[in-house]
Amino acid sequence: MDKVVTFQSGASRTERRPEYDYIPTVVWQALSARFAEGGRLHGRANYLKGLHDPEFHRQLFNHLIHHLLLWRDGDTSDQHLEASLWNIAVLCQFSSLGATHPWSSPSTNPQSDHSADAGASRIS
Repeated sequence: MDKVVTFQSGASRTERRPEYDYIPTVVWQALSARFAEGGRLHGRANYLKGLHDPEFHRQLFNHLIHHLLLWRDGDTSDQHLEASLWNIAVLCQFSSLGATHPWSSPSTNPQSDHSADAGASRIS
């Protein structure tokens, strides 16, 4: 059973849940609009089919970076920050659902050492 909290006024209710009111309305609206657009284009919650597909995860990551770079460079052809939020939201959801990290295996990790000199070209 949830813990009951009594406020200074004497009012009581069950213990607080996450404080969603801290998230700005524009963020709720942006995510909602992007999820709705995806639903129209691909079918509602189609992205969930990619839960256990490492290639789909990599594409989420790559689209995220792509949109951030376009936004950084001043491109206005899409709502790049909103698209970035969507990609992050889906990656977060997949992670919370226990999806395997797309780069958990050395054979799928572009940063793993596949040769003796591979690390020499990496930026620290």
